[in-house]
Amino acid sequence: MASGFLLAFNRLRRTHVSAARLRCSAALALAATSLLGCGGSAVPPPTGAMPPSSMVIRWALGPEHRGEEPPLGYRYLLALPSKPAAGKAPKQPKPVLPGCFEAMAFLPAPQGDPRFFFLREGTVLVSRARQEMPVPLAGNDPARGITRLLAFARHASPLRLLVAAMPGGTQEEQLWLLAIGDGAIESARQVTAEPDFSSQDAFFERFDVPRCLDGGRSCLVASWDGTSSFLDIEPVRGQPPRAFQELGGLQVIDATWAPGGEAYYVLVPCHEKGD
Repeated sequence: MASGFLLAFNRLRRTHVSAARLRCSAALALAATSLLGCGGSAVPPPTGAMPPSSMVIRWALGPEHRGEEPPLGYRYLLALPSKPAAGKAPKQPKPVLPGCFEAMAFLPAPQGDPRFFFLREGTVLVSRARQEMPVPLAGNDPARGITRLLAFARHASPLRLLVAAMPGGTQEEQLWLLAIGDGAIESARQVTAEPDFSSQDAFFERFDVPRCLDGGRSCLVASWDGTSSFLDIEPVRGQPPRAFQELGGLQVIDATWAPGGEAYYVLVPCHEKGD
């Protein structure tokens, strides 16, 4: 079942830092000049003010190097080691789930929780364990219009997932916290004023962000140049990225660290389904 992506990933190879890959994209510069310098840190909001949701989203997701967000499609979730042997191609990726499924983005739950969460057209799905295919959480409200999966509140019980959403009629993304039990969204509230968002440092202290390691360090950024996928790393969120891994001709839709940082996950197209 997984032969298609294994053949594609046989072309994986290490890549080196280049000046071109350390520049901010023109699209990012146009979209974020009021908040960011080229690869610089985000300008903090006024003391005591809630930052715009776009700033919090950038802390969680990083720069939009991929251009337009990929459409909904069938995906595989793969795991790769973060430190392949020097001078050698990475090992074969290991499928996390037994087949492909429709998804737009994903997040692994924090360390100690085996679940994976996926976004599909405004709906949050869950896989409760490796090799278990994702199913929609009970309590999803299509009118909420979830657009992005961002982070998890630290040490929260039940688990609290920070998402971006565009409920009907809104023109800008809002921040929402979903309280998630074993298989259901138990409650949801819009985030309108939180001291945890007063600065980037405060955000990373309060939230577990799977696209970064602790403290907003070593943040993964996926990009696609039309022929090859790349993973870059921002040493600290907002700093100029450095090249980490070239992933060949298979487009990376989303990427996160596995809990602990010994491996990373990538969401990639499932060509067997026509993507």
